Amino acid sequence: MFQKLIEYLEKLFKKLLGVREEGLEKRLSKDSKEDNNQSKGVVMTEVREFVKKNDMWVDFDPKDISDEIKVRLEITRSKVNLLLAEAPEELTKLVIVQRGWRSPEKNTSVGGVLNSPHESGEGIDIRELKFSKQELAKWCAKNQNLLKKHGLYLEDPAVTVGNFTDWCHLQTRPTKLGNVVFMPYSYTGYNSSKESVSQKWWSDLGVKRPF
Repeated sequence: MFQKLIEYLEKLFKKLLGVREEGLEKRLSKDSKEDNNQSKGVVMTEVREFVKKNDMWVDFDPKDISDEIKVRLEITRSKVNLLLAEAPEELTKLVIVQRGWRSPEKNTSVGGVLNSPHESGEGIDIRELKFSKQELAKWCAKNQNLLKKHGLYLEDPAVTVGNFTDWCHLQTRPTKLGNVVFMPYSYTGYNSSKESVSQKWWSDLGVKRPF
């Protein structure tokens, strides 16, 4: 019953968002073949073109997740895949999934925000490999119309920068102001310096900061 619901949701998103199902299925099929060649048990698999189901199940046993959260995870995965289907192929080969669902305990231990979208199955972090220079995040920032089309919201890339690698946070949970790009003001590391960093990031990109 649950699997039929998932299949229905995936088909519904493909139709509503106007993505050619044949083209998407071909790319998914290609990704599936590549996935079969990977070692079993590897948590962080390469995204290639698409996010696979197990990529959303990071740091936990799927049997510990409620059906409600599983449905949200599948909706998030489907929407992100539809977005990636429209991105240049070379961009999606430079990233891996870093975070999908997180338990409240795990979220607290890593310093996540209270009631994080990761806890509810509405958020995913796609880690950009070293030297990628945030290319996927920049593409998303330049294509906010596609974020809106697919019902996705992007965390300000200016604050998703790590010491060694960067990541791109996408979520299906709407922001309070409805902006498709948002600054996480509740983020524990946010301060006035982040504001200036954000302004410079968008200025360097040549795109007006959308919030």
